[in-house]
Amino acid sequence: MRVAIPQLVLRLALVGILTVILQVSAVTQLQIFGTNADLMPLVIAAVGLLAGSIAGACFGFTVGLFLDLALVQTVGLSSLVYVAVGYWAGRFRCATRRARSCRSRWGPRPRRRRWSATR
Repeated sequence: MRVAIPQLVLRLALVGILTVILQVSAVTQLQIFGTNADLMPLVIAAVGLLAGSIAGACFGFTVGLFLDLALVQTVGLSSLVYVAVGYWAGRFRCATRRARSCRSRWGPRPRRRRWSATR
């Protein structure tokens, strides 16, 4: 079943906003092994794995920018990191399974013929 693009964008926007609100309000107060927990790379990697590299990178950029603005940090720093997380999670998806979105437009590559001296 293929989800329409506007529905996908709406769902990803909702997931991004809820995740940022949850991250800012609750998860940053949790300390595990002496450091603060971070939920964002997990969600962005999940989007990259499920939707592909371009969608993961775009989602990582927008969520990182929204998180930077919400926490009043250096704008764009975590966006850059989250773009890389989303993109490489999507590339990992393409490397591990043959998804339709990862295939070439022109079909599979033609096989090379091996010539031997006996032919």
